[in-house]
Amino acid sequence: MQLKADIKETGSIIAYNAPFEVSVIKGLAALFPEEKEFLEDLNTRFVDLLIPFKKAWYYLAEMGSSASIKYVLPAIAPEFSYNDLEINNGGMASETFLAMIENPNDEANAITRINLLKYCKRDTEGMVVIYKHLLDIISSKYC
Repeated sequence: MQLKADIKETGSIIAYNAPFEVSVIKGLAALFPEEKEFLEDLNTRFVDLLIPFKKAWYYLAEMGSSASIKYVLPAIAPEFSYNDLEINNGGMASETFLAMIENPNDEANAITRINLLKYCKRDTEGMVVIYKHLLDIISSKYC
């Protein structure tokens, strides 16, 4: 299992909307019972970046009334919008990935894969930007 090879055995796992990630990992544990212990351990390590925004502990007017990363990220760092991506939201990414699985011989899959990776990269970079932004706020306020 590639995930097991890539992830360390200790440390926090940062996510945006951790309950979604936890549900995916629970599904994987059901599909791969031989990895259940490893996968269930992962679910105990999540830190959710969504919480400060969802609970309105931190708010910028540019976020509108949404705590979605698609609004929070560009409010914090406008250069990190999703508008320039072919695949620009999680629902579209999930549907696209499923279509690739259902049609593995589709010639367009190579381009689709690149577009999915661009979306995943933006989400990952976005979480780093948000995390660092929150740390900067905490540091400036309490140090």
